[in-house]
Amino acid sequence: MSKRVLFDNGTTLIDLDEESLGGKALAFTFNAVAENDVEAPGFGQQFLTRIGLCTIAVKKRRENWYQDLSPEELAAATAEIRARFPRCYTYGASMGAYAALFFASALDARALAISPRISIDPRFRPTDDAHLPDIAVIHPPLPEVAQPKARHVIVFDPHDKADLHYVQTEVKPAFPEAHLIEFPFSGHPSALALMETQQLKPLARAVFRDAPLPDRYRTTGIKRETVSVLNEMARYCLQRGRLQRGLALSDLALARVSPTSGYRREVLAVRAQLLKQEELAAQQAARPVEPVSLARPEKQPRPSFSPVAALRRLFSAG
Repeated sequence: MSKRVLFDNGTTLIDLDEESLGGKALAFTFNAVAENDVEAPGFGQQFLTRIGLCTIAVKKRRENWYQDLSPEELAAATAEIRARFPRCYTYGASMGAYAALFFASALDARALAISPRISIDPRFRPTDDAHLPDIAVIHPPLPEVAQPKARHVIVFDPHDKADLHYVQTEVKPAFPEAHLIEFPFSGHPSALALMETQQLKPLARAVFRDAPLPDRYRTTGIKRETVSVLNEMARYCLQRGRLQRGLALSDLALARVSPTSGYRREVLAVRAQLLKQEELAAQQAARPVEPVSLARPEKQPRPSFSPVAALRRLFSAG
């Protein structure tokens, strides 16, 4: 890959794969969380090049949710390249999906956004993400920069509360004509489950060729063979107190995940939470129960009341 740097402000870097300039359309890719090596190819960049797209990768050296980059800067830095292509797309997952949607309007592009989320925004910060860096949100909300008629494609897990909240509260109002694809129990981001089920590449091809798209990916027939889906189903059971069912699903996930896979840690984390809750439930069940008597208590005689005696006590006190 022969790269030409189009923009670099010290944190965010934008480069062009010059060998892909013969592509039929242009795609911008945005790196996700933890993808901070600007020398490496961008998110999905090699695949997009292989299917005949010219690619521009937007990367960062540290987590910033691209808040240091304005739509005007991105548009200006890539104007000469964009002018060569009749169609333009943006592509990303999680943080990268947020960026794909946010910058799409400035690039007049169609976005493929997988599990978009801006976790640094207090409105959408997940309660379990205490490790998030403290980054100021500079970008305006999506509805303020959106082209409402844009036909973006958004894939997300409706059982992931943070992703569902972001899609319903921010994405749908900004892009009412977007094509939403639900993938239950795919987790965050849904890209891993899409890859495991061999649906990511067909989805990308369909979006970038303006082909028909599904409204929902179903787990019927694939869930018992898909580690990420099994693990998310186990997590769902944990949240609802269905511990035995969750442990059974976790056993299946653990049996299928590779010992060298980085995702194994996620599977073990969910399993540890299930075992902890099961132990707490067992301890609660083992506590002795105090016997409850159903017999009526004996009636105690009421003290007699004498109005005369009461008056005497009143006057004697005075």
